[in-house]
Amino acid sequence: LAGRELQAALAVHSVVVVPGFLATRSGGAIVSLGRGGSDFSAVLLAIGLRAVRCELVKDVPGYFDDDPHENARACHLPWLSFELALQMATRGCELVQPRALLAAGEADLPLIICSMNERAPVSVISRSPKYEATELRDEPVA
Repeated sequence: LAGRELQAALAVHSVVVVPGFLATRSGGAIVSLGRGGSDFSAVLLAIGLRAVRCELVKDVPGYFDDDPHENARACHLPWLSFELALQMATRGCELVQPRALLAAGEADLPLIICSMNERAPVSVISRSPKYEATELRDEPVA
């Protein structure tokens, strides 16, 4: 949905389902955003809606210092900067797409990385550790 169409739909409905992973060019052609494209589209939607945060639901409850699927002793990282998340991505930790991290960083949009388990820990990616995940999750989205 284009920005105006999305705003109009949100004025009428409390929930609007938007497909991730795809985008449209200025001429209207539909394109794939590639691997991790759903992260990128979620961040772009959050920026367009002027949201206070963007939550990305993953198969792990946030970032760890090692792959928790392979290392049971991996330590959870409750907060990390956009720069650290980008460094981790370039080293092979593809939890969040680099283009999504770059866009969120440029917009100063905090990202909450969580799983479907609401009791599991989360990770916050932001410019400074002043953001606490619980505070961000309690704020209205837009």
